[in-house]
Amino acid sequence: MKVSRPLNGPPRRLLTTRPKRETTPDYVFLGARILFVATTQQSDFIVRAVNSLGAVDIVATKLDSLLGLMQAGRPMSKEAMIDALKLVFNLLLQYPRMMQARAKDDAANKPVMGELWDDKFTPFVPILLHLFNSLPQTTNSPLAPPLTHVIHALINVPVAPFAEQWFPTSATSTPTSTKSETTFSKVRQRLSPTSPPSGTLPLPNGAKDALRRGFDLLDATLATFTPDDPDDQSVRAKCREMDVSLDDVAPPLALLMARMVREDDEARRRMKQWLLPADLDRSTPLEKRPNLLGRCLRLMTSVYFPKLKDSIGEMFFALCNSD
Repeated sequence: MKVSRPLNGPPRRLLTTRPKRETTPDYVFLGARILFVATTQQSDFIVRAVNSLGAVDIVATKLDSLLGLMQAGRPMSKEAMIDALKLVFNLLLQYPRMMQARAKDDAANKPVMGELWDDKFTPFVPILLHLFNSLPQTTNSPLAPPLTHVIHALINVPVAPFAEQWFPTSATSTPTSTKSETTFSKVRQRLSPTSPPSGTLPLPNGAKDALRRGFDLLDATLATFTPDDPDDQSVRAKCREMDVSLDDVAPPLALLMARMVREDDEARRRMKQWLLPADLDRSTPLEKRPNLLGRCLRLMTSVYFPKLKDSIGEMFFALCNSD
């Protein structure tokens, strides 16, 4: 097969918005796939892409544009977004680790995912939260790509520094225009001073609450797959029928919820009120309830979904303030 252009071109060549043909989802998909593969391992290319080539601003703007194209039903827009989000995950995971290793000269003391952050990735925050709150649930499963890839990326984003963007309707939020809009507007202006990319949708004036969104997604997911006993054979049969690996798909969402309530006191208070209100009726055993609390408690004794059991346990541990 003859290759018409080098595969090691910089992100600005692969993902640039200037040439018209390069705004099409199939071209973005190709560029994002190449860059995803190129960033799976730590390399100097990752540092150069983030520090010198404008990869963060370019990819953030591409994600914004792809959402509009997806909602318009544009072919290949979903596939392009999935691979762009995989690239975002790689950058969020690898770059901070590399910076810490260089600073401490201690690569052996590797942190776990989500422990490190670099402010160079701030432009990713508003668009990732916008996607988390805006991408629709699929007909069969509440959790499916590209939403699952958004969740994977958000696990790497700290909550406390961006609380007003995660929870704009909570007591910690800042009224008037959100910082999400301000930050992302600046990114757009730098990349396209005259007009936004084709298909771009404006970030909503009334940003949504990520905690409520996550709670509803987890509730819908467990109601779909584990309405009663999670270890009943009918649950595994349904997962096979729908081609869903529940023990892989659902745990990242539970871990994301754990991060939200661990890092924000108001988020913890609100979710505790939803799940464990002070006036909770205990006349029925909690694990027998046909609601999210009951399903979570039943999963915490599951044999067939160990990763989901552990992530639900971590969520409750954080919800109870690690006590």
